[in-house]
Amino acid sequence: MNRSAQFLGAITLAILSGRGAVAQQPPDTQSMAALWTVHIDEVRPEKAGEFERLNIAENKGLHAILRDHGQAIAPVYEIMTTGAVYMSMRPKLSFTEFDGPSTVPESVSKLFPTVTGPLNGPIHAALEFHHNEIWRYHKTDSYIPVAPGIR
Repeated sequence: MNRSAQFLGAITLAILSGRGAVAQQPPDTQSMAALWTVHIDEVRPEKAGEFERLNIAENKGLHAILRDHGQAIAPVYEIMTTGAVYMSMRPKLSFTEFDGPSTVPESVSKLFPTVTGPLNGPIHAALEFHHNEIWRYHKTDSYIPVAPGIR
């Protein structure tokens, strides 16, 4: 299965489920983000557990900084596929979001290295490779079931 097909299934699953509970209503596809930034980490299989532990620690630390300073935490969908491939997907409404400045004040973002600095080396040591992609949602080429589990 190619990554685009994995994305469709993953994003459908992520949208149809919320905090581990299946949604009762189908998602409003009109509000589906048009663009997605996708960060793909291909992890050395023997390092997958360590990568997950470090990734969780990094996210918790960054989220704590954002919360402590009254900043919003942007939604991210994280999916693990077979073969220890992890995809972090962030919705974007338009290409203009790529060029806009960060909404996090510099006084807050300058605190991020206290969390990321010690974790970057071990995280990167667990990776085969990683990169970013931009994916576009095509409503006419997509299928989201009316109700979860119904085909």
